[in-house]
Amino acid sequence: FTDGKSKQKVGTQAFAEAVIQRLGQSPQVLPAPFYPKQEASKEAFLPTETKQKEKKELCGVDVYLDWSPDGSEELAQRIAKIQTPILALQMITNRGVQVFPRGFSETLCSDHFRCRFMPRLPSQKIQHPDVIALLKAIEGAGFDFVQVENLYSFDGVPGYAVSQGE
Repeated sequence: FTDGKSKQKVGTQAFAEAVIQRLGQSPQVLPAPFYPKQEASKEAFLPTETKQKEKKELCGVDVYLDWSPDGSEELAQRIAKIQTPILALQMITNRGVQVFPRGFSETLCSDHFRCRFMPRLPSQKIQHPDVIALLKAIEGAGFDFVQVENLYSFDGVPGYAVSQGE
């Protein structure tokens, strides 16, 4: 709204209603825009090249835990004991800051921790049953996991963010 230019000051609801009332009409004060008509062809919607599908490989899993007891040290000690034949704890972060290993005790933490599990050996391949076995072990140890995010690589390039220290 501009004094001297605008005719009426209205809220968003009234403005939307005014627009709806005028749909299909030409402008009364300002010049109408001109858009040259273009013929659409089927070729315009077809891809110009076919992209070869990337090799997608499951390479780890982030498990988010709701943890409220004091500090990340106790969590790290307890969660590090949970391992499967394929997956082992690599690190724990809180609010994007690494708290295990090599964390700082003075880091202000919320009650949600991300635990990254990766293969014990670089040559090991992960499958969904490995992730399920890990989640069962985490649940069996009394932890409340609130989110799980599979980590994939595409043609060998990680499709996930690495954290400090990785």
